[in-house]
Formats: sequence, C-alpha cells, structure tokens
Amino acid sequence: MRKHKLRNKLLSMTLCLTMAAAALSGCGSSASGSQTTESAAEASVSDIVTAAQTEKVDTSTVTGKEDNMTLVVGASSDTTTLDPHCAGNSAAVNVLLPVVEQLVRYDADGNLVNWLCEDWEMLDTKTWKFYLRKGVKFHNGEEMKASDVVFSFKRATTPYAANVSYIMSMVDPDGLEIVDDYTVIVRTKDDFAPFIYYLPYIGASIISEKAYTEDEEGAKTHPVGTGPFVFDEYVKGDYTSYTRFDDYWGGPDGTGPAAYENLIIKAIPDTTARYIALETGEVDIAIGLSVNEINKIEENPDIYMSTSPTTVYTSIYFNCANGPFANEKFRQAIDYAIDEKAVVEAVHQGTATYTPYPVTQNTKYACTEELEPRYDVEKAKQLLEESGVDLSQTFELCVNENQARIDTATIVQSMLAEVGVNVQIKVMEYAAYNDYTSQTEGKQMWFSGWGAVGFPEPDNNLYGPLHSSQIPANNTCGYSDPELDKMLEEERNLPDSDEREQLIIDIQKYIRDHVPYLTFDNPTNIVGVRTYVEGFRALPPTDQYYNNVSIIGTNN
Repeated sequence: MRKHKLRNKLLSMTLCLTMAAAALSGCGSSASGSQTTESAAEASVSDIVTAAQTEKVDTSTVTGKEDNMTLVVGASSDTTTLDPHCAGNSAAVNVLLPVVEQLVRYDADGNLVNWLCEDWEMLDTKTWKFYLRKGVKFHNGEEMKASDVVFSFKRATTPYAANVSYIMSMVDPDGLEIVDDYTVIVRTKDDFAPFIYYLPYIGASIISEKAYTEDEEGAKTHPVGTGPFVFDEYVKGDYTSYTRFDDYWGGPDGTGPAAYENLIIKAIPDTTARYIALETGEVDIAIGLSVNEINKIEENPDIYMSTSPTTVYTSIYFNCANGPFANEKFRQAIDYAIDEKAVVEAVHQGTATYTPYPVTQNTKYACTEELEPRYDVEKAKQLLEESGVDLSQTFELCVNENQARIDTATIVQSMLAEVGVNVQIKVMEYAAYNDYTSQTEGKQMWFSGWGAVGFPEPDNNLYGPLHSSQIPANNTCGYSDPELDKMLEEERNLPDSDEREQLIIDIQKYIRDHVPYLTFDNPTNIVGVRTYVEGFRALPPTDQYYNNVSIIGTNN
C-alpha cells in the first residue's frame, strides 16, 4: 500500500518538474503556466505529508538493530556553538535540544504546552508569573529552582548572547523576581502580549546557575541542562555524543528516561551521503533529505519517511550596508529578473512552496495578496539602468554545501545572465560560510534560511533579521530603515488583534517592495527513518526530539 501511494506521488512530482523545466527554458513563462505547475506541486507535497505522517510500519516484519541501546542521527550541518544562549542556527539547536529545556514548549501539533513550569499566568502585557515543577534535576544533580530561571534569563539578555537577542532582549533583566524557590516573575521592557509564544526558543533555555558560575568557560563547551540526555563529547565536523539521563523528570506525561542509553548526532552535510548512511545503517535517522531521496525510500522496505510543514523560509540575502546591493533599485532589478516560483518548482519538485513573504502561508497573519513572482525581464533591465550599477563586474553569490541551494543558485545565475548581471557562485563549507555571512563587509549575495523552532508567532520571522538593532548578529543584511524599525517595534507592542494583523501584513508588503532580501521557498521537512525506530515524528527542522523513540532489537 505504501509503495503504491508513493509511486503515484512520484509520478505527480515528475510531471511538476517537467512543466517547471519547460517554463524555465523559455525564460518568460506566462502566469497561467506557472499557476498550473503550482497546483500540481501543492497536490503532491500535500499527499507526501499526509501519507508520511499517518502510515504505520508493520513491526512484526522488521529486522531489529543489533545495538538497540544506541540511536545515531544524521544531521545536515555541524554546530557552531554548544552554548544555548549563543545558538543562532538550526544546527546548534539540533545538538542542544537533547540537553536543555524551556519553561514551555510546542507539541507536535504546534500547541503550546507547559514544560519546566506546571503553570503560568499573564498578570499584564508586561508581566508573567511562572510556577515551576518541583523535583526537576540538572545533570549535575542540582534541583532546578527559580534562581536558575532568573540566572538563565539574565544571561540571555547580555551582549554575549547577541544571537538570541532579538527574542530575549525584550526581557527586562531588572524585572526578574524570585517569589519563592518554585515561583518566578518575568517582566518585559515593553508591552508584548505574545511573549509566551517565544519561550520555547533555545535562547530561553534554563541552565544550571551552579554549573555556569563555578566554571563558565567549561560550561560553554559542556552544557548542563535538565534534558533527557547528558552531554558527553563534541568532535568538530564529526559528531556530538550523549548518555541517557537516568534522573530525567520525564516530561509532562511522566514517561521517564529514554528507552535507549546512548545518542549520537553526526554532521553529514552532503544530502546524498546522509541518505547512504541511512541506507547502510550507519545512522538510524537522517534529517533534512531532499526530493531526490523520496524514490529511494519508496523502494527500500527498511526505511520509512516522516515529514512536517515548516515556518522556515529560504532567501537570497543582500549586503544592504555597502557595495552595489546597498542600491535599492539594483535589488529590485534582481527580483524582477528572477522567476522565483519556477526555480522553486524545478529544484524542489513539490517538496517546497514558493513564498514571496517572510511570514509563511501556514503562519497566522500571512499576507495572501500578490502571491505570484514579479518576474518581468524588461522591468528588470529598466531598473538596472536606473540603478547606475556597473554591470561589467562579476557579482558573488555564496551558498553552503546544501545541494538544493546550490541548484537554486545555478538557475538564478542563468536568469540573471539574461539581463546582463554576471554571477559567480561560491560554495563554502558550513563553518566558513557562517563566518562569511556574519561579517559586515566583503560579501554581496548569499543564500540563507530563517525560522526558529517552528514558531507560529510571525514576529519571529520579521524582527530578528530586519530590525537595525539586530545588526550584525541576526540582521546579517545590515539593513537599516527607520520606517521599518518603527513598524516592527509597534507590532511587538500590540496584542493579537485585527490592528496587529494589518500592521504585520503591511510590514510584509514593505519588505517585498524594498527587497532587503529575496524570499524563495518554504520547505517541507523530510526525514528518513529506519523501520526499527519506533515513535519518531518529524517536526520543523530546528526542534527534533529523540527521547520519545525506542529501538527494536534483533531479539525482539
């Protein structure tokens, strides 16, 4: 049954790719042609998501794993930090979530649930009161108390924690109050009613005050939290290993420690290599697979697929602070020169959808107007001339070792050549790429994604990458616009309402008009899993949890 369903989906996806390729060959496809392709793509990805989330593996025929006490996960990139208050990318989040936890969390369906707190209440739009769980232990044996929450939140608001500042900077460090050992009051600097929806973020992780004050430098590379796994070892470019925390409090459902003893997260940047590792059994779970692996999974009885929608978006980022891309007309010309939807459909074949706005369509307050690309070659040429930018030079487009982004960049390169913009693609390994994008000079264009822990809160996709206060930690474009800053600050101080919704929609339109970056796609998270792994469900890319799974052994 599973093979039959997937075969039909693959046929649909092949049709999508054929139509997208035809559109690209003409470099001037009609809007109606693009709409037809989109409809087919949306149908195929919908089917994939539904089937992958609902199908069950018949465990009676599964060959077990010899070492069913060790779970090995293949991740798409290596972390750049082991400090939760410096975790500014999905790779860091992925390796830290087994170790640290937050006061609240989103469940698999996107609902906010109490986690390290038993309950909370909003006293006013600047004040929250949290009632902590009793008996929760850190990995050093200390019980979590209100003082640890205050310490963690104060640390997350310091300049040291710049990568999480767009979220945690709203916390007033002088407004943190210990009521008793298990009750704490948290205040924000300004009114911000949606504050609670940010607290599942990695930057709001609760760490051990004792561990970090006694040996802060050691704790930065050896995190101490309350999570289901104790950090053991990190080998740069290779893996992070963990041991089951036998004193784990068990989560709200009280399920207790993991069913297995050891967790290893391996960094395997190449998607093909990551799938091969899954196929050979080197890894048990492979995160972030591409459309190219769907057919292989369908043909392999030892692997199943789990998928989830995301609130992440991928964009071409521009250096708006200096160089040719500081010229707004030049950035607008780039937008008009690219048929972003055709690119997305050709590369992703139904496993991602085109999004012209940073608030994705599966998030509240998404803009539903003008959802087609502004593809117009003649308009692009006109704007290029008006910009006055010297087109005799070659412009650099940097990507990391993500094959989908490399493929996207290749098509973009071809489209820009059609209007006289010559582009050189520079592929960089992840660490070098992160260094490149964090610098303020010497960069021009680069592909990157944004999104954190699948937040349903739209401010997450706006404030961090665009407010001038976030330069350079999160606003890597160096984009500074007083009018946009004012709008972003205003929407943060409004409660959820029609007024806030309209303002957020207006912000999205403003961003699209001024083009600090050019949004491309909203991807589906595709995860391959060995059939002997039970209980795994894919979540948005930055919040995978592994303690709620079990491994069928060879003797089962």
